[in-house]
Amino acid sequence: MVVITMHCWHLEVNTKQEILRKRSLDYSKADISSLTCELSKIDWNVSLRNLTADESWTVFRDKLTYLEEKIFPTKMSGKCRNKPLWMTQKAVKVIRKQRKVGLYQKYKDATHPAYRQAQKKAKVQLKKAKKEFEKKLAKNIKEDRKSFFAYARSKSKTKAKVGSLEDSQGNLHSEFTAKAELLNDFFSSVFTREIDTDIPVLKPMCDVKLLDIDVRLETIKTRLNSLKEDKAA
Repeated sequence: MVVITMHCWHLEVNTKQEILRKRSLDYSKADISSLTCELSKIDWNVSLRNLTADESWTVFRDKLTYLEEKIFPTKMSGKCRNKPLWMTQKAVKVIRKQRKVGLYQKYKDATHPAYRQAQKKAKVQLKKAKKEFEKKLAKNIKEDRKSFFAYARSKSKTKAKVGSLEDSQGNLHSEFTAKAELLNDFFSSVFTREIDTDIPVLKPMCDVKLLDIDVRLETIKTRLNSLKEDKAA
């Protein structure tokens, strides 16, 4: 980690990628019979009496969500992808064949010719898949620049982020909201505050006035067709 401190700025550059993990319901191990039993105990005629369609759906959704969180087990899931963008299905198959536990347990030796052959096929297929993906990105760079540069940034080993910021009282803040407020106050402090009651009057610099504007449909279509889809403007 590289730390740079200058005045009130504190920049941290981490070389490790952070993976955000969250807890979610594991539907593959859900006890559907228990959920059905709990739902059958509810008198829906009483619960949904004199309710509109939207209100009935809200009541049903809340009860179902409560029972799911009560009965179903949870699991930790990561935000990152399980495989690279360039990974094809054919490459996945050869990797699974190479990593097959039965193949390694059968020969008890990673230098066995059968294992070495599977390893060689996996390396060739991985190199081919990555090369084809990068060639496709480079070929479509004029139509899709964002995908090209996003892939290029993903190959970077460093991830830069704004570190803790110090306020005027000397207190350090690491929360995202507090840092956003400090940055907003810092940049807004350099703005010039004009007096609304004393606005200068601009003197005309020439006598020529623009009275007629010629806007044609063909000109608008030409301008719109020249816009790039991957650009904001």
